[in-house]
Amino acid sequence: RAKIQQWMHWSHGNLRFATTGVFRPIMIKKMIAMGADTKLYTDLPPGVTREVLTAEQKASKAATRKALQEKQWKDAMLTMTYGALKASPFLASKDGPTIADLSLYCEIDQI
Repeated sequence: RAKIQQWMHWSHGNLRFATTGVFRPIMIKKMIAMGADTKLYTDLPPGVTREVLTAEQKASKAATRKALQEKQWKDAMLTMTYGALKASPFLASKDGPTIADLSLYCEIDQI
């Protein structure tokens, strides 16, 4: 059970950040193209103010975030390939897949 929890936690702290950086922008563009209300994605909660950035600052911030997500994705794949999956095809068990395997598969499958 501890191994399953370890991989579930690792997924949320490592893999999720990388996959949402790729998957979320694509889905939001598609939803808006299908006529979804853009206010859902642009309005801020009451009391929260938006940071005012120049176009250059926005581009720089986006590039930095993208580079970090790409690095995190590569690190995650290396961790699984040469770490966890080196001895067994499953993350937390040698006998068969667990919920940890299925959860990580779903994250990777989004890409």
